Amino acid sequence: MKKRYLSYTALDFARDADFLKWVKYPNENDVLTASWEAWLIENPSKRDDAEEARQLIFAILEHN
Repeated sequence: MKKRYLSYTALDFARDADFLKWVKYPNENDVLTASWEAWLIENPSKRDDAEEARQLIFAILEHN
């Protein structure tokens, strides 16, 4: 995964095309899902930001 993600805030994650695709279309057998899950395990300090981004994305999707 890209090193730039280490400096991402929740808003940055919510705007990232790969992150957005993973949140909107999760698939346990998908390479993208495996990549994000592995990245979050390797970078637990970013888990809260990623979760906040997921919640933002879900809130926006609910209102559209």
